[in-house]
Amino acid sequence: MVMMTDAALASCFVGGTALPDSRAALAAADHGQAGRDLMSAVLKGDVGEAQRRLRADPALKTTRGGPNGDLLSLAIARCDKPMVATLLDLGVPPGGAANAVPLSLALRATDPSFATQLLQAGASPQRRETYWPLKAVIGLNSLGAVRLLLQHGARINDHDATGATPMRLAVEQQNFRIAELLLEKGADPWAVGSNGETVGTVLAGPMRPGDPEEQAARPRVIEALKKAGWAIPGGPDAKETRRLVLTGAWPPAQARAAGWKTPPPTEITDRMRRFWTENGDKRPR
Repeated sequence: MVMMTDAALASCFVGGTALPDSRAALAAADHGQAGRDLMSAVLKGDVGEAQRRLRADPALKTTRGGPNGDLLSLAIARCDKPMVATLLDLGVPPGGAANAVPLSLALRATDPSFATQLLQAGASPQRRETYWPLKAVIGLNSLGAVRLLLQHGARINDHDATGATPMRLAVEQQNFRIAELLLEKGADPWAVGSNGETVGTVLAGPMRPGDPEEQAARPRVIEALKKAGWAIPGGPDAKETRRLVLTGAWPPAQARAAGWKTPPPTEITDRMRRFWTENGDKRPR
C-alpha cells in the first residue's frame, strides 16, 4: 500500500497543478456502494482490494466521482505507480471521459512514467474538445513531454478553431527548443491562423528576454525557417498573408519553392473570410 506525505505528493507535479478533490470524488462516486468501495481502495493505495473488486465486477472500471474523479486520475494524483498499472491491466479506460482526462494530470507529473503508461495503454495524444495535450505541454515548456506525445502519434500540424498550431504556439511562447524539435519532426512552417498569424510575423515582432537555452535555440529556429523559404524579417505581414490566403495564393511562391505546398485548411480559410476581405482588410460590420 503506497502512502505519501503532502509534501511528497506536491513534489510529484509541476507548480500550479490542481489535484482532484478525493473527498468530493468519493462522495460523488457512481456505481453505488460498490463504486465507493473501489474508489476508497484506490485512494488508500490498496492494490489487492482494487484487484478483487474489479475482477468481481468489471463494470466498476468506469467508476467516476465527478470532474477529474476517475480512478486513474485519483491514482495518478497519489503518484501511485502500482495502482495505475493495476487499473490499466484490469481494463480501466486510459482515455477517461470529457470531464476526466487522466493524461492531463499525468503530463503535469514530474515523472514521465505516468503519461507513458497511459499512452502505451491507448490514451489518445490527439486534441479533443476539452483538452489538447500538445498545447498543454508546450505551455509547460516540457520538451520531453512534447517528444513523448509525438512518439505516440500526436498530430504535429493539428490546429484549433483559429488555426493555431503547436509550432506557432511554441514560437509565441518563446519555447524555441520545442519549436526546433517540431520543425525537425515535420511541422509546417507556413501554417496560418484565421487572422493571418504565422510564425514569421511572430518572430518579426518584439521578443522579451528569456531563458538562455531558449535564446540559444532561437537562431537555429530562424535558420530552419529561412531554409523553408521564410525571410525574417521581411516575410508577408498579417494583412498580406490574409490577402494571399483569400485569393488562393497561400503558401506563397517562396514556400512552394522550398517544398511547402499545403494550403490552409478549409475551415480556417472560411473563418478568415467571415471577418476579412480579399484585400486583407477588416470586413465592415
